[in-house]
Amino acid sequence: MIYILLSILSGSCNFINFKLFDKFKIDNSQAITVNYITASLCGFVNYLYFSTCKPEYLPHQKLNFTTLFQVDWIWGTTLLGVMFITFFTLMAITAQKNGISVCSIANNLSTVLPVLYGIWYLGETFDIVSLKTFGVLAGFISLVCIAYKGDFAIKDSQWYYVLPVLVFIGSGVVDILINQFRDWYMHKCDATIFSACIFGTAACVGILNVAYLVFFKGVSLKFKNVLGGISLGVPNYFSIVFLVEALAKSGLDSSLVYLFVNVSVLLVTTLLSVTFFKEKMLVVNWVGVLLAMACLICVA
Repeated sequence: MIYILLSILSGSCNFINFKLFDKFKIDNSQAITVNYITASLCGFVNYLYFSTCKPEYLPHQKLNFTTLFQVDWIWGTTLLGVMFITFFTLMAITAQKNGISVCSIANNLSTVLPVLYGIWYLGETFDIVSLKTFGVLAGFISLVCIAYKGDFAIKDSQWYYVLPVLVFIGSGVVDILINQFRDWYMHKCDATIFSACIFGTAACVGILNVAYLVFFKGVSLKFKNVLGGISLGVPNYFSIVFLVEALAKSGLDSSLVYLFVNVSVLLVTTLLSVTFFKEKMLVVNWVGVLLAMACLICVA
């Protein structure tokens, strides 16, 4: 349970950073790239100096780029790294084109995909008539209610409908792959080096994107964007590490871990928004908060 709580804490820290990005006009492209560089460095430092695990296929004393590209799990981390930054950028575009509510709901509802994957493919237990079932349903409804901010609008553009679908599918597939790769490869490497390689790949893609913007679009680099990226990178790294550890060591089905973490992060960040950022809440948002609490009680 400690890893679940730490995952919720670090995920909530990510939210606070994004709120501050908006307040201080931080450039997303630059900050997100620095974030991935920071997260990757955190992973390699953590692995080299603090990890007690010495995987058979990657002992500490042989850590270098040659050995990294020889291990059989590197393709999985590479795929996840590319998907991380691709769908993160897609979420930003969706928020701009469709509104924050549409993007947030699509992203939060994607939790249904790893939950269904865990139940149907991994054979995790799920009794239709049970308190757990009520908690799962309450959790899904709460994700929509809390995320809704009343900014829906009917648009004629086909992208208005395509973008949220892509966010929904992409976010859900990323969560599924994290769990699946953990199941396949965690006996060969620990969460620290696994996560470091994911963020390292995302950082490489981000650097190419920023270089393009700087050299071909005339965008200038700013120090505040670097600071913003560093402040995001540390909790972002640990949010993935703790999630992987929670999936492996919590003793709960992956479907419950994903639901518990996502609902808890949304609940905590909503309360933080009201308390510290003076964000206004609609009646439907408070209904979502109550449903989220019911979900956590039933699932826990």
